[in-house]
Amino acid sequence: MRREHMAAGAALIVSIGSLVGIPAAAHAAASGSVLYVKTGPTCSDTTTDSSVTPYCTIQAAANVVEPGQTVQISEGTYDSNVTITRSGTAAAPIKFVGEGDFSMQPYNDQAVQIGGSGANSTTGYGLLIDGASNVEFSNVKIMGQPTGDVLVEESSGIVLDHDSIDAGDTSGLIVGAGSSAVTIAEDYFTPDLTATGNAVEVDSGASDTTITNDIAYLTGGGVWVDGASGTAVTGDTFYRVLGTGVQVDSGAAGTTIENNVVLPTKSGANGVYVDTSSAAGTTLDYNFVLTPATNTAALYSFDGANYQSAAALDAATGQGAHDVNTGPAISAGTFAPVEGSPTINSADASAPGEASTDFYGNARAPGPE
Repeated sequence: MRREHMAAGAALIVSIGSLVGIPAAAHAAASGSVLYVKTGPTCSDTTTDSSVTPYCTIQAAANVVEPGQTVQISEGTYDSNVTITRSGTAAAPIKFVGEGDFSMQPYNDQAVQIGGSGANSTTGYGLLIDGASNVEFSNVKIMGQPTGDVLVEESSGIVLDHDSIDAGDTSGLIVGAGSSAVTIAEDYFTPDLTATGNAVEVDSGASDTTITNDIAYLTGGGVWVDGASGTAVTGDTFYRVLGTGVQVDSGAAGTTIENNVVLPTKSGANGVYVDTSSAAGTTLDYNFVLTPATNTAALYSFDGANYQSAAALDAATGQGAHDVNTGPAISAGTFAPVEGSPTINSADASAPGEASTDFYGNARAPGPE
């Protein structure tokens, strides 16, 4: 997270309901606009009125939800994986919203959790969005599966925001072939000290993915753009990731990497890697990129050559002219800039996908002159 100073006195942990604009149950819209999910002895997956008898599982609500409806998920652990195939419209998206406040402490301790070791499948994804469009999924902790946590395939207009996602030996969130206009915003990719997978993977055949304002902490890597087109990696924090911060390869086209904080810790990992087949279509600028002095790999690998500083990269390629290779001075607990951080007022406000608020929903505000 970079750029403007946070509003003075703003709370760091805020209610997710205020961030995404979803009203509380007591202020729900007209009858039928909200489908309720809640575990307990009085729920039923065959209910005809979920405001009286809620659904027991998220899947049951996902099977019947219509455009413009919100699936409101009460606090609890839902062991089953979830597959979403139904679509909203641009004017009336389908929304899935978990109750409770968003918190990263101690480790993304959100009130609604799905998947994980208790899930009814050991081969599927915690969340699969398949062939759907105009769907939003917010404020849920998505636990790991052997196959992966989240897969979006053949889908468009998907928004995943303020979710906590495990990233283990497979990528935490995969945007698969045939998907377009997927937004991954204000998500927290959680620690795994033995992880080898990336926080986000965008595969060949995917287009126009926006990855913005996310935090990856102690994941196997940050973002891997594997041959996709039109990917924007903007305003993200890759803090102490165990592999390359941002990797772009396999002929990826039109990738932008701006306003990010990239701090890999594992020796042998580049801060940013862009292969020769992807270099001509990549824009790289306004990032903080730093690796430990003991790291044997270069800060940047770009178009087949290694560079140990932004100045050297800029001189050779014209990329990274505004990158900085000093410590960003961010909090290890909240990942927000501390007072006086060089990240404040340092980014490109016009970068693709640059958000008007920070990770916590605070409006961007200029720091003191």
